[in-house]
Amino acid sequence: MSDTPPAFRYLDPEFLMALDELASSSSGNWWRDVLLRPDVVIAIRRNSINVYNHGASIFKVDWSRRSISLSTHAKYLVRQEQNYIPLTDSGFELTTDKLFWRTYEGPKTLDSMIAAAKKLSVSEKAGLHPLLVNDPKVIDAEIALVRPAEAETGEEDDEKILAPPPERRQDRLDAAVVRNSADGPVVTFYEAKDFSNGDLRALGDAPPAVLSQIAAYEKALATYSASLAAGYVNVARTLVRLSAMRQRVSSDAPTRQIDPLVASIAEGSSHPIIDCKPRLLILGFDKAQRDDRGWQAHLAKLTSADGLGSSRVQAVGRAKRQTRFS
Repeated sequence: MSDTPPAFRYLDPEFLMALDELASSSSGNWWRDVLLRPDVVIAIRRNSINVYNHGASIFKVDWSRRSISLSTHAKYLVRQEQNYIPLTDSGFELTTDKLFWRTYEGPKTLDSMIAAAKKLSVSEKAGLHPLLVNDPKVIDAEIALVRPAEAETGEEDDEKILAPPPERRQDRLDAAVVRNSADGPVVTFYEAKDFSNGDLRALGDAPPAVLSQIAAYEKALATYSASLAAGYVNVARTLVRLSAMRQRVSSDAPTRQIDPLVASIAEGSSHPIIDCKPRLLILGFDKAQRDDRGWQAHLAKLTSADGLGSSRVQAVGRAKRQTRFS
């Protein structure tokens, strides 16, 4: 994903028209297959789209030179069948046609790509997936934010570009969700952590590392709040348009519905409010782990007044189909 500040969230009208044509095609194609999948998240970028499953970008869809270009990572093209490779004196007898998808062959190819994504998924992404695909208030996922200091100074020194950074140059929030308020729709951001993540814990009176991570998110969100608000109007309008395409492809079959709050952003004359205080989502624990005294002490640090406060921490455990962002 680009290091461009997140203000630029839109698709050119010609890009949307090209997607519309694919959705309306009488013959099958990759876009119609994507629209028919209830288990993918379509995220709008700067004249591009990411199609996610379990945190993996199955497809990156770009608009370049007035045409759609499509790409994916090679690891998602590994066929999921169990193909044993003979080892001879001359080496492994690799037959790429049996190991990789070389052409897109409809839903079975997409099925295989998603199966590969699931196998490669880390625990946090796997735990978050049910919320992203089942909560209709989700408006964005995998949100990259350039840290303000980086954006201001730029990359003037080639040595700095080549040298490994002392910390991440880019923050990436896991989800953006639309919430209601007396002042109108609010976009709230979430950072997801698996229960096993050491950043949720700290010895003694030290604060857990996740608190400084979220503090960096707050600074970035405050810096870009105006441009984010404008961008999410474009995102909402695009999601409404994609929903119409999905309904057309699905015919009479039930499809994922646009949440009224997302629709209100698309139709409204004012921008949504950006909540600059992201929330923490904790996933992947069972009842025994939840009730453990040691964990309760760490959780108390996160939910204390010196931490995030109880309203900004959502301890989900193992997310189910009906689990929603709070």
